[in-house]
Amino acid sequence: MKKIVSLLLTFLAVLSSNQADENETLKFESQEEFCKFLPFKMALPENFVGVQIYDWLILGEENTLRDLIPQNEGPGRAPNPKTSYIRLKISQNSGQKEIFEGNDDDILHALSCDGKIRTFYFGSYPVKVVESGSEEGKPFLMGWIGLNCGGPIILFNYIVPENQPSYKKEIEIWNRFLNETVERSKEEMDAIYNAHPEC
Repeated sequence: MKKIVSLLLTFLAVLSSNQADENETLKFESQEEFCKFLPFKMALPENFVGVQIYDWLILGEENTLRDLIPQNEGPGRAPNPKTSYIRLKISQNSGQKEIFEGNDDDILHALSCDGKIRTFYFGSYPVKVVESGSEEGKPFLMGWIGLNCGGPIILFNYIVPENQPSYKKEIEIWNRFLNETVERSKEEMDAIYNAHPEC
């Protein structure tokens, strides 16, 4: 499983050499191409494309992602988007044991959140999500995906627009992502590793 982390780090290094800043044109990739190094296939809307901004891998509608660079003043800031998007990165603050074996109340306290926590799997990869809010109020939606290597995990946030009359559509996208994302087959992962022997 450590190969997966090496693969992701290689992927991030390649993206970092091509990522955009405020003075460049955003470099979009198809969702399939952008996510090919991940050990699972994410169930996201077909019109979502990918781009890297700082250390975040971001997937959303192109017209929304084009606005992120001008609004984004730093890697920790999540600007108000036109439409929802999902962002992922390798967590610098938490490991798999801490998140998946730790106390859920401690997680909610650290996030200053009164939401609920769910734990499930994308195939063999554990997933823990924090959900707060509703269709009528802006939801707070985030989670972690364990990589089964004893260390690094993927952190993800689902960012939604402010002041919407309803968040039904956004919650449907979130639930589809959680319920329909699947692990890549061994054959698919072997093909990726064979194409990148440096990992």
